[in-house]
Amino acid sequence: MRRLSATLVVLVCTSAAYHASAHTTLDQPTSPPPSLAAGAAYDVAHGALVVVGGASPAATSADTWIWNAARWRQVTSAGPSPRAEPLLAYASDRSRVVLYGGD
Repeated sequence: MRRLSATLVVLVCTSAAYHASAHTTLDQPTSPPPSLAAGAAYDVAHGALVVVGGASPAATSADTWIWNAARWRQVTSAGPSPRAEPLLAYASDRSRVVLYGGD
């Protein structure tokens, strides 16, 4: 059996768009707080980036955020417990993002 592991570190501070060699900061009414060691995966079925967990110097986060290429939305239903460095992947056979582990 082959064992694969990876750590994805995401720093979310601002929302930005890159198009035709131009970088633009997007003014968002709501967005994730600055965070290190969050997990992220692209949800092909919904055309959105899913970001889960993360850490700041003060605490580990249980937040789940979705970016749909236009705006951020915080998922307010029950989700995973607080965790840093979770692994997320898109499961094409189930058409959903799955989460594994995290501290």
